[in-house]
Amino acid sequence: MCANAIDLTTLAAVKAWAGVTTSGDDQVIQDAITAFSLYAMHVTGRGSADGSVPTSSPFATPVSYDEFYDGNGNESLYLRNWPITAVTAVIDTGYTIPQSTSTVNPGWYIDQSHKYIGLRYGGTLYSQRGYGGAGRRTGYGRVGFSLGQQNVEVQYTAGFSAVPFDLEMTARKVVALNYKRRQRIDQKSQAMAQGAGTVSFYDWEMDSADARTMNYYQARVA
Repeated sequence: MCANAIDLTTLAAVKAWAGVTTSGDDQVIQDAITAFSLYAMHVTGRGSADGSVPTSSPFATPVSYDEFYDGNGNESLYLRNWPITAVTAVIDTGYTIPQSTSTVNPGWYIDQSHKYIGLRYGGTLYSQRGYGGAGRRTGYGRVGFSLGQQNVEVQYTAGFSAVPFDLEMTARKVVALNYKRRQRIDQKSQAMAQGAGTVSFYDWEMDSADARTMNYYQARVA
């Protein structure tokens, strides 16, 4: 069996967590790893918009995006995917905004949080664009992204250089949990031998800590 580029954890890690020492179910576990990794992208809004299976995951390596946004009239524009690692182009209503190379140089910049891009203002941008013609002044000489629908195009890359440890651990735990549940599919409880009582089983897909981890990695709603 082969690992997939979108995998959030490894076969060895899941087997160690689940206490599996044999190799008979290796393919079953590997399939579950890839399936959960794809699910994680979909549930966090990081997967392909058309529902197709991507060949790479932003949780494992930076991925290239070419996206359109509604211009908001503000100096900041949050991008759907983060952390932003590089920006190739920012095009506002047909005008290519240059990159700002210093705090006094007008253009776009990546915020320190790596979750949004912002605009620095200045006379150069105004003269190049009339910036306040297609753009929108926000006061004190500032200018924001032009108001409009799907009029701002951003070409950028975003993602992690390696799977974050908390996300890897979530994948490890959830896959191991579901592997163990194979022995009692749709079974909620089991009577113990010789009338020793009844064992009840949880039916949640993941614990609350893992659910919070998944929620943290949500893509922004643009």
